Amino acid sequence: MKKISIASLLILTNLSVTTISLEAHANDIWLQGRVVGVTDGDTITILELNNQQHEVRLSNVDSPETSCHARKPSYHDEKCIEFGQPFGKAAKKSLSKMIYGKVVQVKLQTTRQNKIQKTFNRPLGTVYFNQIDINFEQVRNGFAWHEASFGKKNQSAEDFLKYSEAHKYAKEHRYGLWKEDNPLPPWQYRKSKNAKYITVNNQ
Repeated sequence: MKKISIASLLILTNLSVTTISLEAHANDIWLQGRVVGVTDGDTITILELNNQQHEVRLSNVDSPETSCHARKPSYHDEKCIEFGQPFGKAAKKSLSKMIYGKVVQVKLQTTRQNKIQKTFNRPLGTVYFNQIDINFEQVRNGFAWHEASFGKKNQSAEDFLKYSEAHKYAKEHRYGLWKEDNPLPPWQYRKSKNAKYITVNNQ
């Protein structure tokens, strides 16, 4: 894993222009690599220069579940029949358009003991491309929920407010998944006995 020193990140959104200071945190852990896979709207695979791959789960956000898990965008994605949630495939497409094939930086989420937080053995992190917070963009564009319960524990007060406002903004403007009147949050979908987890191999 590589540590990358970044003085500040300028986040450009339709809501505001915000400079977030990330300086001088010696314990921050960063990954840098090319995005070689997008599994769904909140999971990517990056390849470092040393050819080591990491599957990363975007932290503090949750996208609709999809059954279309081909990691490389292609015409197969459009042909794939969705057995997951509405907008699951669209959320994956949104993330792919922003960063597939691009070199990104990932700030890994850590505990107070500086241990990398993981879910299903995937490290959690905030993904940046060209100084843009991609996790935030998925929320703002209506392709992910802000996981407030996790955000309260893991985000700064500034980031928590920014993500919460983006969530509200997308919902009010009926972007993406908010085109539905009452979209089912993915964490509730996963608990549902009727949830269908069918992996379609389109690779």
